[in-house]
Amino acid sequence: MKDTEFAYASARIRADENSLLGFAFLTQLAEAQDFDSAAEMLVRGGYPSIKTAESLDGTLEICERELWKETEAAVGGKAELDFLIMKNDFHNLKVSVKSIAADVDPKGLFLHPCIFDPSEVYDTVKSRQFDLLAPMLSKAASDGYRLITETMDGQLFDIYIDGCYITELLKKCEAYRFAYEYFSKYAALYDIKTALRLAETGKKSETVLDAVVDNPLLDAQTLRLSASKSVGDVLSFIEGTEFSALSDAYKNSYAAFERACAEMLAAELESARYVSFGTEPIIAYYIAKKNEINTVRMILNCKAAKIPSLKIRERMCDVYV
Repeated sequence: MKDTEFAYASARIRADENSLLGFAFLTQLAEAQDFDSAAEMLVRGGYPSIKTAESLDGTLEICERELWKETEAAVGGKAELDFLIMKNDFHNLKVSVKSIAADVDPKGLFLHPCIFDPSEVYDTVKSRQFDLLAPMLSKAASDGYRLITETMDGQLFDIYIDGCYITELLKKCEAYRFAYEYFSKYAALYDIKTALRLAETGKKSETVLDAVVDNPLLDAQTLRLSASKSVGDVLSFIEGTEFSALSDAYKNSYAAFERACAEMLAAELESARYVSFGTEPIIAYYIAKKNEINTVRMILNCKAAKIPSLKIRERMCDVYV
């Protein structure tokens, strides 16, 4: 496949980049007087009207569906970019398994867009026919179901499924160099966050430590060993890697640490600016717009909860525009 096949799509995406809100706009959004004022600002920024906090998630899900539709149209079947939405499939798997284990209705908890129909995933998990699920979900479903029913530890289950997602993500995007490099960094940051969380909670079982998954940028085995010891050991490990700045950020505050992680990923998107015809601008735009939608969700939820603007801005990071 030649990169020039995406010349028109890349040019169109470059135009769409002009509609991204940008850090300055999002900062103003965070400083809006209240939820209603922020929602009005968003309309001026090109978003649909959000009347109430209760309608926020539904409205933003529509935005995400439209974004995915636009991305699929841009590649016109010439590229398989569904790794961009597969996180929702693993979320939906979590919802299915947890709701079955707890005997509750999962209605309203599934996320879209996704690769597989979440209702079908739910029905298949409920019937325990795990082998009928798509290969990327079947083992995660069977092992995850056994894990949560034996331990009733929701956090352990979440960590396990997240690790399965990261492993499958790296496999799925391997054919796209830019995406693989971006998500390799994403995976490394996931491992660092997971290792710190495990060290904080003192969970040291082999199953838990295996949640630190193999990735091209870190020695996962050494990181697992550090996580089995202490937070200090994890931070010492981080200081010897290209992610050393995260150690000081973590010591400052968890908000600073999260912001530093997000800014590292935002910086990774910048390399897409230098590619004229490939899938890189399309992938970068999707990620940037999805991050923007997530930031909008965070800001408006905080506004609804009457969290001070300063606290909201602490959770924000630079964005790709």
